[in-house]
Amino acid sequence: MKAARATAFAAAFALAAAGAFADGGRTPPARVTADKAARTVRFPVEASGAGLDDIVEFAIVGEHSDKMYETVFSTSADPREIAGAIDGIGVPPGEQPDSRDARFWPRGEKLSLHFVHAGTGRKYRLEDVIADTLPEEKPELPGAPLAVRGARAQDGSLEASTNSPCSVFSLFNCPQSSLALPGALLQSSVYGRFKPKAEFAKGEKFEAVLSWDGASRVRRYDATAFVSGGGEIELELVPRGAAGGACRASMDKTLERLRKEAKDGADIYVTPGFAPDFPLSKTRGVAGVFMMLDGLGMKVNGRLRGVSIHAFDPQEAWRERARRPFQPFEIRQAADGSRKFTYVREDWSGEGMEPVLHPEEKPFKEWSELPGLIAGAGKDAEKIDTALFFMSGAAPAGDFISGAAALPERINTVYVFAE
Repeated sequence: MKAARATAFAAAFALAAAGAFADGGRTPPARVTADKAARTVRFPVEASGAGLDDIVEFAIVGEHSDKMYETVFSTSADPREIAGAIDGIGVPPGEQPDSRDARFWPRGEKLSLHFVHAGTGRKYRLEDVIADTLPEEKPELPGAPLAVRGARAQDGSLEASTNSPCSVFSLFNCPQSSLALPGALLQSSVYGRFKPKAEFAKGEKFEAVLSWDGASRVRRYDATAFVSGGGEIELELVPRGAAGGACRASMDKTLERLRKEAKDGADIYVTPGFAPDFPLSKTRGVAGVFMMLDGLGMKVNGRLRGVSIHAFDPQEAWRERARRPFQPFEIRQAADGSRKFTYVREDWSGEGMEPVLHPEEKPFKEWSELPGLIAGAGKDAEKIDTALFFMSGAAPAGDFISGAAALPERINTVYVFAE
């Protein structure tokens, strides 16, 4: 009897996992199902009823979302269970962008996704149900989605389970989503880009099927720039979370290696930075190369030694106070090592369209004095989250890195001008 029950249970489980039933029709699962051996996750979705001319910002949201008018599908499944099932089939955890940490690209393993109509059994790929109206910029739908780790609350729970928009799969970089398109897609920059490609009646039922082929394509590297004894710029690559040691070679050879890995199918994420003794006068050229290659065979993400590569490539116009959109804190280190902190107070009390600028300068000796100087700027300066460093080009990058590290946490954007 026990053997018969076990056989019946196994058969029923197999049918449920496949979505096939004795009547020949198809019924979406009532909950999330995961098949670790096949590396698939299935869960029910319903069409939102979005029309072909509607703008959509989500592919799938939870049933309690307030964004039903901007999604193609909704699901009765708990987003937390979907995220757990993706983890359960062995997909390595990914990461959503976070501009505060200079991470502008989502990072995660590629999954395949299709939707199976409950009545007809017809399969729809993501690009069959969503249209990209700007494919010439960079096609985002084929090869999507990425498995990223959605934002967590302080207790570790998935925010999408309790907080709107309850996003499972967004079409912009929504922090709480567990699935993401591969691009650096700010919500403001992509609004209106995606529209439904197929029209379904509201409530029409489907099964969403996620699959992973088991291949880990994500490769993460820290890349530190050095100047060799012969004056050549070299890069030391250190892999993150993977076997293999550091490898140091000329910048050209290192970039060629990364290009080849990307051509062979790897998804390359690089966090570049500089050795402490690297001269500031040479940092901008190296940073410019990484900025040029960002998104072209590699994705530049994160901070090395607490500083983003973007810090070494500021807009030249910001040297002049009158050409800045706002006034950051200014921190100067002269060639003789003397230092000066400047808070530029903006006075808007006049009748003109521009403020009158009142620089307030204070000399200091140690980087550790910076938090006190910033606090002393007063209440009007509390909203400033940016600092500009001005330093001799002969100074080592380590001087700037140490100065940036001494800033209070709220100053999360820094740039350096080599003079």
